[in-house]
Amino acid sequence: MAGLLGILGPNADFYGTYQANARRWSHFFQETMPYVNQAIVNPPIDRHRPPDQVDDVYIHVIKETDAGLIVSGEKCDRQFSPNPICLCGHF
Repeated sequence: MAGLLGILGPNADFYGTYQANARRWSHFFQETMPYVNQAIVNPPIDRHRPPDQVDDVYIHVIKETDAGLIVSGEKCDRQFSPNPICLCGHF
């Protein structure tokens, strides 16, 4: 998080039409130093079932090659917010 917060202001032009937001967030974090967090967790699905019965949904390795790993599944990325919001999507 420190890496992202540290570059918002100096690299605001990178964000195009959102550069004012980048500068505002940069200034906000410099002045207030709020606690923010990041967590990568399994998606909240089928909570009544044990993890081994829904593990095909969670991110997992399908195949390993010389070029790297082939993965399938989903993770939730909770970050950059005093009150995190779970954003689910395929990586």
